Amino acid sequence: MVAKVVVIEDDKDILDILKYVLEEAGYEVITANDSSVLAYIDQLDPNIILIDEWLGADKGSYCCTTLKSTIALRHIPVVLMSAATNIESIAQSCGADAYIKKPFDIDQVTFIVGSLLGNVTHISA
Repeated sequence: MVAKVVVIEDDKDILDILKYVLEEAGYEVITANDSSVLAYIDQLDPNIILIDEWLGADKGSYCCTTLKSTIALRHIPVVLMSAATNIESIAQSCGADAYIKKPFDIDQVTFIVGSLLGNVTHISA
């Protein structure tokens, strides 16, 4: 079974890069440019969610807190992404399983996703 990754990012270029990189790593990738996808996230049944902190009107940290407080969804790993200097503390406070600081290294992204899904195939240098 191929793991399903949902990527929520409002920057189209970053969204396209993440989709390409994760598909090349063997994942099924579903993308969204805003948090409206979370209204039906249970139907998508993702194995992991990557979400940007700044999504226009919404914050990824608020979305993460909501996901982690929903019994049926709290098991899904959530990775918060941001260029914010305090992304580590933001991620910790909202219950994110990991964070990715922008600009990110592609190997770091695949390593974190692989680690959270338990299928690391390589270790980034």
